[in-house]
Parts: sequence; structure tokens; C-alpha cells
Amino acid sequence: MGSASVLTLIPQQSRYISNTWMIAANKSLSFRDNSAVRYFNEVEARTLSEMVRKRNIFARHSYENNFYIKKINELSNRTIIEVFRSGHHALVALQLPLSIARWPRYARMSALVTSLTANLSR
Repeated sequence: MGSASVLTLIPQQSRYISNTWMIAANKSLSFRDNSAVRYFNEVEARTLSEMVRKRNIFARHSYENNFYIKKINELSNRTIIEVFRSGHHALVALQLPLSIARWPRYARMSALVTSLTANLSR
């Protein structure tokens, strides 16, 4: 192993969350690419807010204007798109728009198929 540090041996795991108005999940849908569409409840939002508050110096010291905590609270009790990726966050962020953008397309295709199926069965 030589001079390899522990940090280079353990891949960094990044978690990205986005809201969606097109999908209402009452069950979690997980996929092989470590993404999911699921309901994000109030308890999870509080837990994540507290974790961010502990890890982020700006969240700990700026109570009146905290962007990250506000965003987490806005996601509470909603359907979210959640993506986990390994690697440096700057590199992963370049791939995220493609991962997240496909969900609204899937929702539109699903609605179209449901509509066509209903029309054909009449």
C-alpha cells in the first residue's frame, strides 16, 4: 500500500436530492444506477437538516439565512428524486443533470402509455 491514504481507498459517496412535481410516490422505486424516486418525510428532513447543520460551518453560524436548511425543509413531505454517486463531487455534478432529467421524461412516457392503454381498451 505504501503512501496511499485511507481517503483514496474509500470512494466518496455523494447524495443529490431534487424535487419533482410530475411524480407522486407512495412507494420507493430504486434503480441499479443508485437512483430512486421516493417520498421524503418530515422525520428524514429533520434528520438531514441536523446532519447538514453539524457538518456545514455556515449552517451552524447563520441561523437567520441558511440556504441549505431551507431547501431541505422545502423538500419535506414531498416526492423526491435521489441520486447517490461515488467520486469527487465536482466530477459527479457534471453527470447529474442527465441522471435527474430523465425522470420527468419517464413520467410523461408513463402517462402517455396509461392514456393510450385506456383509450384502446374502450
